[in-house]
Amino acid sequence: MEHAGWIRDTIESWVGEYLDAAAGHAIAGSIVPIAEELLVTYLFQACAVRGIPPGELEKRDLKEALLEGMQSFKLAEKLRKRVPQTIGDFISDLGRRGRLFDGEVLGKYVGALREAYLDATAEKPKPVVRPADKIGRNDPCPCGSGRKYKKCCMSGMP
Repeated sequence: MEHAGWIRDTIESWVGEYLDAAAGHAIAGSIVPIAEELLVTYLFQACAVRGIPPGELEKRDLKEALLEGMQSFKLAEKLRKRVPQTIGDFISDLGRRGRLFDGEVLGKYVGALREAYLDATAEKPKPVVRPADKIGRNDPCPCGSGRKYKKCCMSGMP
């Protein structure tokens, strides 16, 4: 990413100002120790999506950074649930400060991605659900031959 050093410095400055301001003090207790690293990492990931400065971020950048870029940020379940709202509040604050166009809307958008984020970062994969009932031995063969499944395709003979 071009100007990566300048972008990181800008992001760190914005995050520091946010955390020092009244809005940053409203962050929920258990996420406070990692808030700075979380917000800097997230915003840098969002900028890296298209290689742009933080003031030009759009929905697609924020979504990709949350659902794909934050995969390596391993957190306990209790903290993971707070990530989208914490990031959304920060993005909204950037909008109020005039640093990100439409930041209030973008912040709400990030907060609304909570379930998608939790699914994307879940440690256990979702179980595969069979779309149809299992074929029984005595059911008609699905190949359409009219014979029972056990006498047709189950045995490997068409």
